[in-house]
Amino acid sequence: MNIYRFRVVLDTKDDVFCDVDIDTQASFEDLYNTIVKTFKFGGGVMSSFYLSNENWDKGEEITLLDMGEGDQKMLTMQGCKLADYMTEPRQRLILVYDFMRMWCFLVELIGEDSAEKGVKYPDVPMMFGNPPKEESKQMEDTMFGGDEMSGTGRMVDEEFGIDEDDDFGEGEEGMDDEIGGMFNDFGYDD
Repeated sequence: MNIYRFRVVLDTKDDVFCDVDIDTQASFEDLYNTIVKTFKFGGGVMSSFYLSNENWDKGEEITLLDMGEGDQKMLTMQGCKLADYMTEPRQRLILVYDFMRMWCFLVELIGEDSAEKGVKYPDVPMMFGNPPKEESKQMEDTMFGGDEMSGTGRMVDEEFGIDEDDDFGEGEEGMDDEIGGMFNDFGYDD
C-alpha cells in the first residue's frame, strides 16, 4: 500500500498545522474526517474541497454532500478517490469547513511513500500548535458583509456606491425642479 502525506494548515492568526498520512486509494471523505477529528471540530456541516494551484486559487469543487439540483450532479467526497485527483507532485487543495463560519484549511501534498508496517492509516505523525475551538470563529455574513445577516454591510454599500447618509437629493436645490420638469414632460403636474 502507498500513502500520501499532506500538510494541513488552518488559515488562522496562530500557527496551527499537521501532517496527515493516508492511503492513496482513500476517499476525500476519509481525508476530510481525519482533518476534522485532528482539529477537534464536530463535523456535520456543509464543507467542500477545492482543487487548487500554486497560487491557492479555487478550482473544481468536491462537496461533502451532493446538493446539485435535478440532473446536475456534483462531485462528492465519498465518491472521489484521492489518487484520481493528485495529478501534481505538490497538488494543493482548499478545504472550506462550515460555510457559515468559513474555516479554511490549506492542504498540500508533500510526499508519497510506502506504508510503514504496524502503522494504522490514516495517521497524523505531526501536529503543531493548538487548534482553536470550532465555535471561536463568528458566523460570517458572506453575502452582505454585515453583522448578523442584516444586509446593511459596508461591503455591499461600497460595491454599489450607496452612502447611508445620502438623502438621494431630497431638498437639494434644483433637484425638485429637475424631477418636476421630467414629470411635467409626461403630463404630470407638481
